[in-house]
Amino acid sequence: MVAVVEVAEGLAVAAGRAGRQALHALNRLAMRAYFRYRITGADEVPAGGPLIVASNHVSDIDPLVLAAALPRRISAETWWAGDAARLFYSRASRLFCRIAHVFPIDEIDPQPQIVAMVHDTLGPQPLENINGANG
Repeated sequence: MVAVVEVAEGLAVAAGRAGRQALHALNRLAMRAYFRYRITGADEVPAGGPLIVASNHVSDIDPLVLAAALPRRISAETWWAGDAARLFYSRASRLFCRIAHVFPIDEIDPQPQIVAMVHDTLGPQPLENINGANG
């Protein structure tokens, strides 16, 4: 019985990875087709280790453009914060969010656990501020 569960878990992980790869490819294709985005400062992104990408949202499309601009090796390990009320409202949307590596947060009242999780993920490393063109 344990072997069956382990096989099922392995298949779920592989399906999630394949789903993320397909989503990344489709998103990148769509963003390139509809928008002309420019990548600057790519040399500032570390080759490994923790990284926080924070943007000043202009619209809900911003995370999709950011995801398209990320190299696949980084995108595969990226987790996104998403508004629990708008993105986790149904079983299908929760499944999509799980595949896309989106975790729920409450935009109106963010939980202190999220800040603690980020701190635990990054560890005691100092944060570097990489300013964009607009500072």
